[in-house]
Amino acid sequence: MKNLFQIEALMVDLLSEEDALEPCVLMETLIGSHSIGNGSGLTSNLCCADLSDSEMQRLTALLNDENACSVSSIGWTERARNWIAESAGYGVERIKSIQQLNAGKGFALLSFITDDERRFWLKATGSPNQKEFAITRLLAERAPDALPLLLDTRSAWNAWIMEDAGQSLCSDPRQTTALRATRCFVSLQARLVGSADSLFEAGAIDLRVEHLMFSIERVVDYLLYSMPRQTSTNSMPLTSSRVKELGAILHSACEELAALNLPDTVLHNDLHCDNFLVNSDRCCVTDWCVTGVGMPFLCCDDLSRATNHPVDSTQACYAEMWGGKTTQTGLRLGSLLSPYAKILAHGRWIGDHARQPAWFETYARTMARQLDRAAQNAAESGGFQ
Repeated sequence: MKNLFQIEALMVDLLSEEDALEPCVLMETLIGSHSIGNGSGLTSNLCCADLSDSEMQRLTALLNDENACSVSSIGWTERARNWIAESAGYGVERIKSIQQLNAGKGFALLSFITDDERRFWLKATGSPNQKEFAITRLLAERAPDALPLLLDTRSAWNAWIMEDAGQSLCSDPRQTTALRATRCFVSLQARLVGSADSLFEAGAIDLRVEHLMFSIERVVDYLLYSMPRQTSTNSMPLTSSRVKELGAILHSACEELAALNLPDTVLHNDLHCDNFLVNSDRCCVTDWCVTGVGMPFLCCDDLSRATNHPVDSTQACYAEMWGGKTTQTGLRLGSLLSPYAKILAHGRWIGDHARQPAWFETYARTMARQLDRAAQNAAESGGFQ
């Protein structure tokens, strides 16, 4: 809007379905960093012949303020601005700019900058990621130094306010910083041992060894269904016989893992460099919408890739934290089982193929190929065949 029409505006909500050919959104104009107010009284003047019936109904509801307790309502950014000022201990007039990075369907991510250049973030999550609110609040209580400083939460918006925690790890390629991020995450996992019940109550996904073993047949069945549906020629789909072999390998790996009796802790399941924030004082981990509970070493390979830290050095950080002979076996099994665990973490409807979103088929096939490579590497080193 600013580039096209020189108008400062924020998106309130998406009126169209996400797959609409011509998406339509409702924008709210800003004066300075203030919104223009509510939409009361505007519905009688609407004449929107280009809107569908559903879009018109959605627009009318928004203008009538039927979602006043939501982040998708006219004037909510003004309420958010006041909330930020109150939580941060600033006068409202000291917030000089607002930047919007996400909006619509109950989601929001806004940055607020004050006149002394401090930055605060407001994040809200909608379906299917509502659980990130409760999980973030729990982790901030249990390991406050490993997450951005949480200033306040608002259940009605499923939202929370954070103090800025620095730049993305992607912008800092130094190995010293990668090591800091690695140790931060490994330490966080160690501190969350014994928190499984609380994590489940907050909405975490069960990736403990019992559930991994129980779900093998359902995942194998889904891969047998999805592999022949591949249309891309960039890589070959796994054969049905290989998928079944991988199922047998998973059974053996889960049985070996169960015998180790390793502790369960928090798992991230979406680690990449943008989910690590670093500054001169500390490192933080963000974006916990796919949080799970399981044995810690399931995250080792993903942590190495996310931080661009060598695998052997990442394994050494785990060994330093956990110790014992079982750590090496656990790390080996974690490398093998990690792609399978991520299929379970992201596959909300495993066992009901029709309900899986289209993107998940591609994701599941990619993870299956990673599992295949991990199994081949294990076989070459004398492990599973």
